[in-house]
Amino acid sequence: MTRILKLQDITLEGPDLSGKTRLYYDLHRLSNFRWNIQDRSEISMAIYAEMYERSDSHLWWEKVYEKLGNLNHRYVLLLPEQQLLLERYARRGDEVQNEKSLIDLHQRFTEAVSKLSKFPTCIVVNITKENQSDVKHAVLDELNKVEQSETIDVTNQICSISNSSKTREVNGLSFALDLTDWNDYDTSVLEYEKEKQYYKRISEEYTKTIYNELEGNNEYNLPQKPYSSRRFVYTDASCISYINTHVRDKKITMNVVCRSSDAKNTIYYDVCFLQILFKKIQKIFLKTCDISRVIMKVRLDSAHIVGEVK
Repeated sequence: MTRILKLQDITLEGPDLSGKTRLYYDLHRLSNFRWNIQDRSEISMAIYAEMYERSDSHLWWEKVYEKLGNLNHRYVLLLPEQQLLLERYARRGDEVQNEKSLIDLHQRFTEAVSKLSKFPTCIVVNITKENQSDVKHAVLDELNKVEQSETIDVTNQICSISNSSKTREVNGLSFALDLTDWNDYDTSVLEYEKEKQYYKRISEEYTKTIYNELEGNNEYNLPQKPYSSRRFVYTDASCISYINTHVRDKKITMNVVCRSSDAKNTIYYDVCFLQILFKKIQKIFLKTCDISRVIMKVRLDSAHIVGEVK
């Protein structure tokens, strides 16, 4: 299976003595240092800000929800049973926490789990005495499952994240797909009655722009070189509002911005169409360029559930 959705960063979260540091080393060892892993970040910062009554907790929660909208990132939130935490404390102690603060932290992280567990970009691990030795394998399996995502899985995640938001809308949701070895294109989306003329127009206009720039049919009467040009751009006020493709160091990247995305009914068709369009563009550049990597980066300025956001 081609892994199109590759994780770039993983953040381990949880109260003190939850096993983050051990998991950090276990994941690196079991995966041969496959991922960039961070021990604590925005969730802990938000919770500790509330715990110590700082005024910036809302800023950290904003960062949490922003990170939840990045499909190439995963939070792993460890939540041991309270009694297990206290037993670990009695056995090992802690340089910062005491029994009272540990119970407080456990409650705060439990509340965080109730809010964040519905997001597919947050993997929650409830730890008991019985399963604590299996945590590393359970987390590794979940991370591997993410990287086995196909297009329908990616778009289902987008829908789930949008549906999990209080407003049923997520601003700035982003993902990068590695399409270097991808061949499983769903060309049937080009016949989707609601969008087929729209897709046809974008494809024709954008490929025409690229050919014109390559031939020098522009205001400078200057043929553009694929390895240096920044002019292979499509813009429009419609939902798919911006596309920019460039070739650098044998890597072709198509950057896409969607102004508005129906996360439930249309996003699968849009992503499949963009994959097909990118393949078409890639063939144009392959005539003169050596390309070894194919990356599509997408930002959804408003991914929403239709009927909830006007």
